[in-house]
Amino acid sequence: MLRDRRLAFLAMSEVRTFRLADGTGVVAVRGPLDAAAIAEAGVEIERCGSGGRLVLDLLGVFHVDDSSVELLLPHLRDRTVTVVATHKLLVRVGLARGIRMRRTLAAALA
Repeated sequence: MLRDRRLAFLAMSEVRTFRLADGTGVVAVRGPLDAAAIAEAGVEIERCGSGGRLVLDLLGVFHVDDSSVELLLPHLRDRTVTVVATHKLLVRVGLARGIRMRRTLAAALA
């Protein structure tokens, strides 16, 4: 069991972007929220954030630490973005920084 957890942290992150029919951009991150994932998500946030509403879906993130959150925050400043997350650290920091947080993608898109 411990070996499986260690292998999980070696998993690569995946960032996917799509746009809904109403023009809402969605950037979804899966895997560990590491520097590489944040850099890729940041590029996608910049690209999608220029037109309309933006949702950052972090429901698939299974590992996050303080430094990851600090790297993510500059990409969220001065944007109308809704972050979807249930990870306690992401929710706590997001709410403390005044970021619009939701626990489900459906709630973020409503």
